[in-house]
Amino acid sequence: MLALIIRISLNPVTRSSILGYNRRMQRRSFFQSFVAFVGSIVLAAVGLGTAIVQGVGSVLHGKGKDENWIKVDEIDHLLPGQPQERTISFRTKDGWEEKTEHQKVLIIYKDGEPVAHSPSCPHLDCPVSLVPEAEKFICKCHMSYFDAKGDVIEGPAPRGLDPLPTKIEDGVLYCRWVRYQSGGSQAVEV
Repeated sequence: MLALIIRISLNPVTRSSILGYNRRMQRRSFFQSFVAFVGSIVLAAVGLGTAIVQGVGSVLHGKGKDENWIKVDEIDHLLPGQPQERTISFRTKDGWEEKTEHQKVLIIYKDGEPVAHSPSCPHLDCPVSLVPEAEKFICKCHMSYFDAKGDVIEGPAPRGLDPLPTKIEDGVLYCRWVRYQSGGSQAVEV
């Protein structure tokens, strides 16, 4: 018996097969674990690096809320007190695709100051148009009418026209393009 134990302990092949111990499998599993670990670290570093680069890039290039101000028109070109339409153009990014969007904005005077409004009806998001001779706006989809201040006169629209963030700087009217959810009694940005 002692001779058998000595023979097994001295012979690595026999020892491996009897004890279920295989040195080669241990190296392989270690190598697989090591590669998986290093791969995870690399992927985490790439993901974190991408997030940092985008964050730093947006700060360096001035991207944020203030970059979205879009020139509507010079105040001198607007007709005081009268509702008007203007077309604005701005760049949007959807994934990797960048494109120029052209949107109509409605200019309404409130307290003597021009304010840009969304041209979408708050009822079901149909386009709203100016009727200049009547100084009101109409949504032809479901016949909602809005007065010169943007308040709903009649029709199924649950609220008045939605104002866009507006500012006047150096004699120029600027606005931010915002989309609103339709159908509710309160204006909710989407």
